[in-house]
Amino acid sequence: MNQKRKSEVDKILQLQKKISQLSDDELKAKTEEFRKKPVKDIKLEAFAVVKEAAKRVIGLDAFPVQLMGALALYDGKVVEMKTGEGKTLVSIFPAYVRALEEKGVHIVTVNEYLAQRDAEWMGQVLEFLGLSVGVSLNDMSSIDKRNAYSCDVTYVTNTEIGFDYLRGFLGTKTLRSENALHYCIIDEVDSILIDEARTPLIISDENEEGEQLFISAKVLAERLVRGTGETELSKIDAISGILPDEDGDYLINEKDKAVILTENGVSKIEKYFGIDNYSAPENVKYQHHVVTAIKAKELMHKDKDYIVDRGTIQIVDEFTGRILQDRRYSDGLHEAIEAKEGVEVQDQTKTAAKITYQSLFNLYDRKAGMSGTVYKDRKEFKEIYHLKVEQIPTNKPVIRVDHNDQIYATKKAKENAIIERVKEIHELHRPVLIGTTSVQMSERISDLLTKEGLAHEVLNAKNHLKEAEIIAKAGQIDAITVATNMAGRGTDILLGDGVADLGGLYVIGCGKHEARRIDDQLRGRAGRQGDPGESMFFVSLEDDFMKQYGNSELSSKILENETEELNNKTMRNHVLKTQKKIEQNYYGIRKNLFDYDKIDNLQFEAVIDAKSKVLNQFSVAGLFYQIIDMMCKSFDYDKLAKRLPLQDLHITKEDVEQKKAARKLKDFLKGSLENDNEEGMITQRLKSCLAYAIISEWTEHIQKVEDLQKVSRYQGLGKNPLDYYKIQGYRLFEETINEMKYKAVETYFAF
Repeated sequence: MNQKRKSEVDKILQLQKKISQLSDDELKAKTEEFRKKPVKDIKLEAFAVVKEAAKRVIGLDAFPVQLMGALALYDGKVVEMKTGEGKTLVSIFPAYVRALEEKGVHIVTVNEYLAQRDAEWMGQVLEFLGLSVGVSLNDMSSIDKRNAYSCDVTYVTNTEIGFDYLRGFLGTKTLRSENALHYCIIDEVDSILIDEARTPLIISDENEEGEQLFISAKVLAERLVRGTGETELSKIDAISGILPDEDGDYLINEKDKAVILTENGVSKIEKYFGIDNYSAPENVKYQHHVVTAIKAKELMHKDKDYIVDRGTIQIVDEFTGRILQDRRYSDGLHEAIEAKEGVEVQDQTKTAAKITYQSLFNLYDRKAGMSGTVYKDRKEFKEIYHLKVEQIPTNKPVIRVDHNDQIYATKKAKENAIIERVKEIHELHRPVLIGTTSVQMSERISDLLTKEGLAHEVLNAKNHLKEAEIIAKAGQIDAITVATNMAGRGTDILLGDGVADLGGLYVIGCGKHEARRIDDQLRGRAGRQGDPGESMFFVSLEDDFMKQYGNSELSSKILENETEELNNKTMRNHVLKTQKKIEQNYYGIRKNLFDYDKIDNLQFEAVIDAKSKVLNQFSVAGLFYQIIDMMCKSFDYDKLAKRLPLQDLHITKEDVEQKKAARKLKDFLKGSLENDNEEGMITQRLKSCLAYAIISEWTEHIQKVEDLQKVSRYQGLGKNPLDYYKIQGYRLFEETINEMKYKAVETYFAF
């Protein structure tokens, strides 16, 4: 045990003995007493107060190991506490102390159910001590959200805090201020900061592209034939226009998720759309739509990546198995899937604002996180987020038995073995949790169980409304539950009467996930808080991740007997190495995204800062005078006339040539300001024009830098692509800043 932590815990326990003698009113009064002192001076006493309050209000008395975890969170650490160790209670200790700084605390959860539950449950303790507690949910109004964020402690999902931050930039203020990111505690921190870090949060606007082009591209994609050969051509090759010698129309690089067209495919596309040169810049929309349609056809799978629900495409989170509400694939992919599935193709969107979780959470003054599975990723937490990982011991020893993986040559042999194991465990009346990697697999296992006459429940994205009911029964005698990752992270399966005596919950994994942490989360549903339990994973060499990343030479040497288990050290190491290879690949993807995003985010922060200053601090009239001088120096009469109604303003070509135009424009503006009413309507109009110009031009800038990212990967060949992107991105940013200024003046004089 960490001696520093042990010493601090001992002091808290000693302090609690005194505090326990206080009345409720005296205990509550401690909060106002603490507000008058630096938090570092009252930390341990404040922890003792929270411990006593939780005991009185919700009947939970924190264990010493929970206090250790809470202290680590206060210090800004990522805390590894095994599943079932009471992380929800742990979070309110540092939240209370940091909230005394009166700058707001965010407790970030992975879904709204947990946000609302924890706000109601743990919020009782915080409110008892005089703090205000709010929760920000997706369907709330802007006013309700502002009220939630004005509280001392706000519970919110990772998705919603990201969107609320972006909405603040776009003009719908929800956070208490532009700089409201003070301190956050991230629950299931590895899921949010690692698993979801490959995909940025995007707020979109409508684009001009119509439905017909998506449908036409889908029809063509269905006619095109996938080549049978294997290819190692990369995304770079595809972008660079390298065409493989292949008899099909296109090839798919599964690892890179890339589409590589052949010469034959290009010819068919040109003929279909009636164009002469597929690669010509003017035909970029055809290039984009065809490749996207092929990706939708070959790489996006129904009941794995998405489901069709009441005529809409709903994305399934690959890590949690849950539906990602109000999320759409970007860059036209979502619309391509809609066309593929024959549902209404919604208007294509363009990015209005975006941010990655890396950038978002690095904006906080202080941050901390907790999960049961973070130690394996301590390097990434340190490099990307500057966070150290601290392991906390369990309150009771873990007695769960984790059996060796069972490995088979084929999926059929694996499935047969799974069903036989379920039957064996069910005969003992023990509850069984069967974890699957997709909706499709959960339905396949369900069908096999039904054929064997085994009653069971299925939990996946299609029946998520029954989640609470299914989970409540999953730990009971004779229960069989088939579930996607929805039953993994954050799910507390309580054992029914007599189940512990039978051996506890038995967890079966129907395949390995691409990250070992997710497997560990599934295992962790059993053996919580010293309960007995067992886990076993089943793998086949035909599983997708083994086929794409495994050693093909080794797999080819496998025995032909499809029912024989390949239970040996060599094969188990093979599976482990494959998982490590995938994890390293995804780390590279996240690191690359982060490197590019750092550049983008510096620009975004600068724009947000400028917008805040314009709306709250600057003498906006003085800024307009400067911009007018810039415009009149930079543009001749014809260019200036395209931006400003010179004729209506009685400004002639001679005025421009004789450098009189700027004076006339400034005199016009000055006259308006001198006649401004008490409410300052003209000043407000100037601010509105600036805000509009900043947002609209930034939206255009995002599209330019997204295109630049694609181009930089091959334009900078022989150089560092990131350096190329940095240089060109800065040039674009300077242009955008100037355009923001010009657009503001243009908008004002257009009235």
